[in-house]
Amino acid sequence: MDADLLPACCCCSRRAWFEEQHGRAKAREEEEAARRKRAVERFGSYLRHARGLDGATTWDEFLDEHGRDKDVKEVRLGAVGGREGDGDL
Repeated sequence: MDADLLPACCCCSRRAWFEEQHGRAKAREEEEAARRKRAVERFGSYLRHARGLDGATTWDEFLDEHGRDKDVKEVRLGAVGGREGDGDL
């Protein structure tokens, strides 16, 4: 291999690696967004069908009663109100 071509080759390899990593990260982000959307939809369905809920039910009362359910655990508190949040239920 010619010594003058090595830096260009390394640069091309780094660029290809970066583009591949960027593509993978973007795909992971899209999968995560789809997973969060499905979780929020399941949570909404769960709320529509949950018994004993009314306007006077507090969040703490709801969690005491339903907090162990899989659909409730998967949704982050911020996602319920349409906001991004870091707090897990």
